[in-house]
This record gives sequence, structure tokens and C-alpha cells, in this order.
Amino acid sequence: MGIIGKKFKTFFTLLKKSEIREILQTTTGYIVRVIKYRLDELDVDSYILGRFKAKIPLKCKIANSMDMQLLFDHWPDSREEYERHYEVYYHWGFKTCFLFYHRDTGEVVHFCFLLTYKDCPRIQRFLPTKKYIFLTSNSCAHHEWLYTFEKYRKLGICTQATDFIIKFCRHNGIKKLYSIRGASNVPSIRYADKVGYIPIASIYQIQFFHQKRHSGFYILKRLKK
Repeated sequence: MGIIGKKFKTFFTLLKKSEIREILQTTTGYIVRVIKYRLDELDVDSYILGRFKAKIPLKCKIANSMDMQLLFDHWPDSREEYERHYEVYYHWGFKTCFLFYHRDTGEVVHFCFLLTYKDCPRIQRFLPTKKYIFLTSNSCAHHEWLYTFEKYRKLGICTQATDFIIKFCRHNGIKKLYSIRGASNVPSIRYADKVGYIPIASIYQIQFFHQKRHSGFYILKRLKK
């Protein structure tokens, strides 16, 4: 191992110490920020359908351009969330978006994106590739940017919606489903654990001097099975 490799190993060892992360984030947060993510894996074939039922009736479709225009034209939640998801679809160009509707009212209540192997060029262009290191073939996909509108939260929508994603994956030969979530995002962690995602790696994003959202460098630590 070279000098640079040893320095990174030492740095990573320090990051694993919670007291060091706390110092970095609170004392010098305006200079250095450390964000921890959890990278999860779900085995599509072993997933059991029908375990979860939302409190409202759902129907699902893969969005077309008109659907997405209507979604953003009638966006009910914060401007921040609007801009974040608008960027995913229109600027980065990830087009496989599942819309979930209240079957009785026709309102969109939840949506999510699926990134497949064909999206790798866009991932390399717009996103940190280390987060998507396991997206190596057509048999893999990433389940990302899950969003339930505020009015419809805590109704079990996200868990039942996973059934639709699994059915799509099985129909399209996808065997492994991956997903990334902030280690401090408690609702997302609860969802992942409930439906059966298994943590396979921790990812640390290191940012300096108020870098933009995906900027900085990333360290991936695989977890022991």
C-alpha cells in the first residue's frame, strides 16, 4: 500500500469513530462535512408479494412525458422537493418513473425512479459513480428517489408500492435491486428494513467548503455478511 493509500485508510478509520464525525460536523461543519449513506440490496426472486396493504387503494403506471408535466404543474409540496425531483427527470434525464395514484380520486400520492444498466452513462455524467458500483449488468437496478406526498404519508403506501416495482423487475429479468439512503433518514431506514433490504455497504461523502450536493469524494466500505 502506497503513502496515499495509507493516508486514506487512516482517514477512514477516523471517520468510523462517532466522536470524530461529530466534531467534524459540529465544530467545523462549515469547512468539512461528512455524510454517511447506507447501500442496500434486495433479492428480487425471494421477495414475497402481497405482505403489505396501503390504507388507500392504489394503481400504478410508468410515467410518460405528459404525466410528468402534470405532476410538476400540480406539485403540492415544498419548492425544495419540487426542484430536487424536477432535476432528476428533466436535467439528468432519468425517465423510468413509477407513478402511484389513489384509485378512487386519481391523485398522484407517491412516485419513485428505477435506474437500470442502460442509465449508466447518465449516472457517470451526473452522479457519484461509487454509489452505483453494483449496477454492473441488465440483471441489476437501483430503486431511488422514493417520494410520498405529505398529505398521504403514514398510510403504508411506500411498502405496498414495492410490490409493483418487484413485478416490473421480475418481468424484465432484474434479479438484484439496490437502494441508497442517508444513514440518519429514519423513515427510509424503517421502510428498507421492513420490506427486506439488506445493508451491504456504508458510503461516506466528504465535502469541503460548502460544496454542492453531489460534490466531494466518496469512500465505500463493504459490510461483512
